[in-house]
Amino acid sequence: MKTNKTLITICMTFFLISLASAQVQITLEVKDNFTYGQEVYFNYTLTTQEDIENLIYTPYIYCDGSPQPLLNKETINLIAGQSYSKNYIYGVIDDNYNSGECTASVSIEQPFQQYLAKSFTITSKKDLDFSLVFPKKVFVKNENILLNYASSVSSLTISAILTYPDKSSKEITFPFEFKAEQIGTYSLNLKVSKEGYKEISKIEQFAVIEKEASFSSQVSAQVTDDNPLSSNSVIPSLGDSPSLDPLESVSGGHSNSFNILLGIVIGLIVLVIILIYFLWRKSKSDQVY
Repeated sequence: MKTNKTLITICMTFFLISLASAQVQITLEVKDNFTYGQEVYFNYTLTTQEDIENLIYTPYIYCDGSPQPLLNKETINLIAGQSYSKNYIYGVIDDNYNSGECTASVSIEQPFQQYLAKSFTITSKKDLDFSLVFPKKVFVKNENILLNYASSVSSLTISAILTYPDKSSKEITFPFEFKAEQIGTYSLNLKVSKEGYKEISKIEQFAVIEKEASFSSQVSAQVTDDNPLSSNSVIPSLGDSPSLDPLESVSGGHSNSFNILLGIVIGLIVLVIILIYFLWRKSKSDQVY
């Protein structure tokens, strides 16, 4: 019994030693923080105590709120006692990246599973709080228009170019007020920036029309253009207007056609009767003579 226990202990020891030697020692080096404009990357080294063929692993970086790269699996053959070193590049921090926590990792998938990860941070530019202030988007000709902006950030660098309907343009500063003398679409091309913030580029449009449309003017236009009535003409009220019921119109049309047809048939019958009567009288007269 004691011999069996000793044998089991020896086998377990050899199994654990073999398993430990088959594992890969992963070394991962990454900076604590990367800032705007810097390339984000990490270095890693794989080492083993015995040969391993077709080792499949995946290096990766995940940053919350920033672009996620595609997974790129790699396959290598490790030789005992030799190190395999490489670096993994995530990308350069620009306006598409947000400040936050990141994780650099190496994950071995075959012939066994093993994982190592380290945390770091990236610091990007802040989102710039900026919005244009328009009283409305449609104005009437010769109306005064005031263009302005709202922002919780001070000392902004603003480039604003106003393009008129005739395609002429003018660089403006806020607040800007002008009289809308041209009818059509106006475009405002903006670039807003400040150190430490993401630059904003946008185009806003607004329109100027001849005059505001009203219901009464639309009715007058229809009377003048589509149904030219004299100034003394009377427009019937809804109570005096004829019925617009389509079923009633169809029924009335069918009734008129039927009456006309019936009159024609009756007239023909009367003519036939009269003709027969005259023929009968003629035949009687011939018999007398």
